[in-house]
Amino acid sequence: MQEAKIKSNPLIRSVVHTSFRKAVSDLGFAPIPKDVFQYEIAPYLRAAGSLFDDSQETLEKLYYAILRGEVVVTETEDETIVFYVRGSVTQRVIDVRLTCRHQQWHVKSVVSMYHRPLLHWNWFYRAAFAVSVVLAGVIGYTLHEPHAAVSATSQSLSGQVASSSTSVGQAKTTNGTAANPANSSAPTTGNGTSNSTGASDSTSNASGDSSKAQASSSFTFTLKSGMSIHDLSMFLHANHLINEPAVQFDIVLMHAGVDKTIRPGSYTFKSGMTQSQILHVIENGPSK
Repeated sequence: MQEAKIKSNPLIRSVVHTSFRKAVSDLGFAPIPKDVFQYEIAPYLRAAGSLFDDSQETLEKLYYAILRGEVVVTETEDETIVFYVRGSVTQRVIDVRLTCRHQQWHVKSVVSMYHRPLLHWNWFYRAAFAVSVVLAGVIGYTLHEPHAAVSATSQSLSGQVASSSTSVGQAKTTNGTAANPANSSAPTTGNGTSNSTGASDSTSNASGDSSKAQASSSFTFTLKSGMSIHDLSMFLHANHLINEPAVQFDIVLMHAGVDKTIRPGSYTFKSGMTQSQILHVIENGPSK
């Protein structure tokens, strides 16, 4: 069977990072019908682990969230245009794969759903920075004068204590009862070697063992019948084997043809693998 060739088109690429509504308008396509979108996305919302329910209210919100959403990636497969669109409802984000062929729209898959952390918002960082600057100024102004008075008093007392300590030390030295500074050193072994050396060696050995354990850590993923390459991408991302989001690694796998050649079974990956090494493991097939 001849495989569909995934390629890019300059005109299609030009709508990346624009809203899906604007992208459709700029390319001269008819908007995706609401009933088609809601009917085809509903089964994904009923799946286990979904962050959305399939109520009519939620379907309405998702439809307009996708229209406002950002076009992340575009592709062409023969005469089919593929859009990866990211929409959000409050703090929940959904990535959807939509296709258009001869003005006919379809929801091909829901690539991922996840929560967007509040701390990722730029306005939060800016507001927190502004508040911290104001608070620092108020506290510094309030404590400046009392702090100066306390500092002067502390310095005076420190001078008196130091003077008294010096007098006592001289008296003790004269009477031959001065403490030997060497007595305060760390305990030594029978060979006269400080025990701190042994502790340092023990710490170094523990660090080395920990590094070896991390370097040799491996992760096994079992691809069962009915699962998609996105499940594999999610596993790799969750175990920090890839840096990019799962939806972006899906595209890497599709460009490599993995989505059409991968077979069910167990695949073992090791931490520190490069992207090429991960693809090599997948292309070699499941371990026996």
